[in-house]
Amino acid sequence: GYGLEEMADDVIRVLDDLHVAAAYLVGHSMGGMMAQMAAIRHPDRVVGLGLLSTIPGRDPRYILHDERADLLRTPVRYSRDDVVAGASAFAAATAGQRYPLDIEWNAWAAGEAFDRGYAPEGFSRQWSALLRAPERLEVLRGMHIPALVFHGRDDDVLHWSAAVDMAEALTASELQVHPGMGHYLVPELWPELVGGLSRLVAAGEVRRAGAGTAAGPQS
Repeated sequence: GYGLEEMADDVIRVLDDLHVAAAYLVGHSMGGMMAQMAAIRHPDRVVGLGLLSTIPGRDPRYILHDERADLLRTPVRYSRDDVVAGASAFAAATAGQRYPLDIEWNAWAAGEAFDRGYAPEGFSRQWSALLRAPERLEVLRGMHIPALVFHGRDDDVLHWSAAVDMAEALTASELQVHPGMGHYLVPELWPELVGGLSRLVAAGEVRRAGAGTAAGPQS
């Protein structure tokens, strides 16, 4: 029963615990879907959105992978070595063509994640939440919130047309579609990403000042 709506509400609970009145939410892939839902459900708590390699719904044009029937079954538990090897292979396959991937770093990160807490059933729960997630594109059309929409032209997981649709829906948005980039955020494009996020924050602060919103702690 834990769905995208509850995940978005949990983001707001984190802001509550940190005593943050409103924040800029930046999310990649499923994190971007959670950010959209948080802005939809709690518009007064979200100043701007960074939507990275994500989609606004389950339109077949957006989804380039299969239905992942394996995630609907009891997950197999793998060893640490298997997880590290699998994560490296997956990362290499989704890196895009222009930017070489740091396989050693991805292996290290997979090992760190395994040591921190290995729970393969989480994938099935996340997948179930995505399959039940509400469509969001039409709702986004009615929102006047600054956004950065950032996507790879060679993403073979989620199609870049989703970025175009979200940017058209969110009229106060900046769109960046990068040739050669896959589903991962590559270090070579971090300057473009940081620049876009900086402009997002600047636009959000202008909007807040124009609305006469009292300044509060930001994240």
